[in-house]
Amino acid sequence: MFSAMSFKKKIWSIPIAALSVFCLSLALTFTVSTRTAKTISDLGTVRYPSMDLAQRLDRQVKSIVDGLQSAVAEGDAGKLADLSTLADQFRKDADVLSALPGEHDTAVTLKSLFNGYFDSAMHASKIMLDGKTGEAAAAIADMQSKHSALDKAVKAEAGTAQDNFKSGLDAGTAGVKKIVWATVSGAVVVIVALILLSHFIVGSLWRQLGGDPGKARDFAEKIAAGDLSAQVHLATDDTRSLMAALRAMAGRINTVIAAQTEMSREHERGNVDYRIDSSALPGTYRDLARMSNELVEGHLKATAQLVSVLQDYGHGNFDVDMQELPGKKGDLTRAAAEAKRNLLAINMELKRLVDAATSGDFAARGDADAFQNMFGEMVSGMNQVMAACETGINGAGGVLESLARGDLRTGMQGEHHGQFAQLQVDANSTVAKLTEIISQIKGATGSIAKSVTAIRT
Repeated sequence: MFSAMSFKKKIWSIPIAALSVFCLSLALTFTVSTRTAKTISDLGTVRYPSMDLAQRLDRQVKSIVDGLQSAVAEGDAGKLADLSTLADQFRKDADVLSALPGEHDTAVTLKSLFNGYFDSAMHASKIMLDGKTGEAAAAIADMQSKHSALDKAVKAEAGTAQDNFKSGLDAGTAGVKKIVWATVSGAVVVIVALILLSHFIVGSLWRQLGGDPGKARDFAEKIAAGDLSAQVHLATDDTRSLMAALRAMAGRINTVIAAQTEMSREHERGNVDYRIDSSALPGTYRDLARMSNELVEGHLKATAQLVSVLQDYGHGNFDVDMQELPGKKGDLTRAAAEAKRNLLAINMELKRLVDAATSGDFAARGDADAFQNMFGEMVSGMNQVMAACETGINGAGGVLESLARGDLRTGMQGEHHGQFAQLQVDANSTVAKLTEIISQIKGATGSIAKSVTAIRT
């Protein structure tokens, strides 16, 4: 029957059988757990509080007895008033105990016994403090009788509460052990069922994989990671297993990759017209080769267009624009457009400076910060030329202006280079020569004036 099942049903039979056994184990565990949870809950909400309250009542009775004895021994009636607080606390704890399941009657009895004892004890203590020795014996006997009854009842309740708590704790521990055993038993049954079912499907799985599952996985991972050189050993007649199909797929992919590698090698050699022979490949591999050819064709076409446009720009023809390309190819269009903008911008900036220099405006400067790299250096260099011309011409103009005013004390100042340095030398030499000539004229004029004066006298 099992051999007639399909592989899918065989696979599903494992979790179904495991689930069935698990559900039975879960039901058993749930039943035991419910009982154990109730027992543990009862420990926390009833049995432990009962034990704690009973022990607290016992301690309170002892504290009251000690307080009464201390008050009488010291003759301090004021301490009797302090015992009322302890009595009130006893009554409150008794009320709390009465609220617990199964403890109402016991708590009422304890509270009644306590009230009788406390009233009798207070009465006897007051008699002894007042010195009424005649009434003390009867009062003390009554107090002791009631104290004995109360103490016996409190201790009995404390013992019962402690026994109940211990039995509940033992029951909870036993329940936990049952849960553990039920869980372990269920797990063992599930494991055995899985082992038996797995034994029957391993053979079928092995044949469909074509060998060890680990080797099949490693082989598939190598192919997925791009290692198409991986080899796998198959049975002689194995042509339909998973690993056989993977090996055939790897062989076809290797064929496509070899064709693409050859095309890449030919393109590296400069044979950009080389294409893959897609007709030699089957099915989708043929489509893949054809798409690779089309991809290369598209990239070459875009690159050729960009080269043509840049050549026109290099020759000074900016009337040409590159065709708008889609997607990331648009980066080529944008790069060509940016090159055009930058070339036109640097041309306009340099032309503006040349026009200014032609018009005699050597104070004009280009905006070097508006350009990058060599373009910025070109504008900076042009600014240096304009600055040198402005300095040289202004220096020479200043000398001529001073000469026009008759001021021969001004020369051409600053450090100049090239023709402007020669102009500086010539201008300063001219000023010096004129100064010398005028000095000579002044000397001659003074001599003539003296001669005329001598003649007149």
